[in-house]
Amino acid sequence: MLDLGGELMDQEEMIDAIESNYPSENYTMLREALDYSIELLNKDMDKEVNANYKYPYPKLITYAGHCPECGALCREGQNYCKDCGQKIKIIIPNED
Repeated sequence: MLDLGGELMDQEEMIDAIESNYPSENYTMLREALDYSIELLNKDMDKEVNANYKYPYPKLITYAGHCPECGALCREGQNYCKDCGQKIKIIIPNED
């Protein structure tokens, strides 16, 4: 979140603001910096990982799924993908 004098912007609003004010092609370095900023903002947003693997260890069950960006295996308890750095949220299935 970004505080702009009392107004808070989340990552999606920041990306929208950058894209709606994107400079013309004459500003190459600024465009590259804004593209990089958008990339970093996207990486910082939670991407859900469905835990479709269940590992039964002695007295412990661990869930894992694949990163939606790079496909690397992400285990329960991880907040970021170890391969690409994408922020993730492991979704553990309900077992009723």
